Amino acid sequence: MGVVMGKRLCFLILALWAAGCSGGGDGAADPSAVRIHLSSEPVTLDFSAAEDGLSMRVLGALMSGLTRYDGENRLINGIAESIERKNGGRGFRVRLREWKWSDGVPVRAADFVYGIRRTLEPGAVTKLADLLFFIKDALPYKQGKLKDFSKVGVRAPDDRTLEFELESAFGFFPHILSLSMTFPQREDLVAKWGARWPEHMAATGPYRIARWERDQALWLERNPHYPDFAADMPSRIEFRVVHDENTAANLLESGKLDLAFRIPALELERFRKTGRVKEFPFFATYYLGFDQRKAPWNLRAARAAVAHAIDRGSLVRALGGGDRAATSWIPPEVPGANAAAGLKHDVARARAEWKKVPSSKEKSAAYSKAFVLGFDAAAKNQTAAEKIRADVKDALGIELALRNRDWKTYVRELSADTPPIYRFGLMSLFVDAFAHLFLFESGNPNNYTGWSSGEYDRLLHAIAAIDPAGAGAQPRRQKLIDRAQKMLLVDDVVIVPIFHYVQTVAFSKRMKDFRVNGMGLIDFASLRLAK
Repeated sequence: MGVVMGKRLCFLILALWAAGCSGGGDGAADPSAVRIHLSSEPVTLDFSAAEDGLSMRVLGALMSGLTRYDGENRLINGIAESIERKNGGRGFRVRLREWKWSDGVPVRAADFVYGIRRTLEPGAVTKLADLLFFIKDALPYKQGKLKDFSKVGVRAPDDRTLEFELESAFGFFPHILSLSMTFPQREDLVAKWGARWPEHMAATGPYRIARWERDQALWLERNPHYPDFAADMPSRIEFRVVHDENTAANLLESGKLDLAFRIPALELERFRKTGRVKEFPFFATYYLGFDQRKAPWNLRAARAAVAHAIDRGSLVRALGGGDRAATSWIPPEVPGANAAAGLKHDVARARAEWKKVPSSKEKSAAYSKAFVLGFDAAAKNQTAAEKIRADVKDALGIELALRNRDWKTYVRELSADTPPIYRFGLMSLFVDAFAHLFLFESGNPNNYTGWSSGEYDRLLHAIAAIDPAGAGAQPRRQKLIDRAQKMLLVDDVVIVPIFHYVQTVAFSKRMKDFRVNGMGLIDFASLRLAK
């Protein structure tokens, strides 16, 4: 029945890829290097498996795919010279530019086919693979039901041509081609290095890896074969892992960092007063999810009570940044958004809903483990969790235990033993409401709630099948998007949106210019150092 999207996703949430070690150097002593803050070591460096914001941020420096988003959120061609729609949007033909890997080897269309095949291999942990299920027979191949990959709808008739056959029309398919799981991959290097291939992989983007110290820093140098490198772009990039936000602020102040994406609110205000802060829209939502396999969160009334109890406006003021209180799931700048969606702060309504929940005294053993709010360690998350706990206690009279973990541990815990209530953030993978909605497709591995709905899945298929550029498409599509949001936020209260992020970036006196797009990716073509 059209596109079957399967059982995976991204999250796109909110922490590296690598491309072959070639030389060394200490970017901290190099006046031509831009030093960029990473709040965590990456979870994975594999193109096929990368899913989080920080990994994507580094991938943006190291890899160019067929398409990419620029600093103004426009989709532009990367390695693709042209993209031709065929068969009413059920097929695409891509012609490649002449392009080389950072080791001088030509990029071939077969490298893209191989990368997609790796992503779709049965058993491979590739959480963005859902979006490839638009490709004909990609899903049965991923499920192991189809053994012959040549029958999947992607092929390379020659070195500079890619052809895609889709299950049904999908107007946003060129946007999917900007994502890491569609990047070209080198079969020879994967065969040589096995699981360690990302550490030795060549790059197609403006930079390549020069040196990498785990959990410390990643130094990048100019890719000599990148065709679009501007003369005044920085010749080197240093990504420095700094877990503590106060330390990041001190490093920025002392000139040892140039861009910091996460520093304490008070320090941020100090930098703001000196004109060293930029704000960019971020197509991302901070939310609470519930493990519906655990009582009482298997009850809509319990989830609705928490949703009504939280004062989002007060919470974002406590955070001290520019984030915007939200009840809707889809960020306001994303086509298809509806700011009126979702349950509002209403203490009386919260208490009325909680009265429908069986007394905790009746199930004290189970309930005693249910009032836990899990989150990943960061000052912002700690502040938000404390405010949520206070609001829930004031409105409902229950005490939430707070449990934080480092980023890597937290991500593993979400899959292995989901906290009864958990915080997470989703950033859009591309500029459309569908990029947010498909997280809760049945069986998606990033949907930690345990919730699924055949009706919701059918809505997703219908939304995907409508080309947003078609005549009269937007009203029909918006109606379906609004129905899907209502299911998530009101009818079933699957999640509770808390706020839409604003990207607040503090920068050093050395920086002249830079831009960050709505997907949280630095536009490296815009990076400039002051003379």
